[in-house]
Amino acid sequence: MKSTISPILLCVLAILSISAVSADSFTLASGDVVNGKITGILNSQVTVENGAGEKVSHGLADFDAATQEAIDA
Repeated sequence: MKSTISPILLCVLAILSISAVSADSFTLASGDVVNGKITGILNSQVTVENGAGEKVSHGLADFDAATQEAIDA
């Protein structure tokens, strides 16, 4: 039984680590892509934190229409 638990535990840990580093992609109206997680929206400013922990803010109007709808959802 011990040999069955270890591979299962490793798979679970691998899945958790992958989900922890995954990021969303947001497209700006210019066509540039911003990768990261939205950490805040204040006064029509969207703050996105990338995988390195850097935070970048963009105006909501700077994003393309589809991204604006996804952010509003």
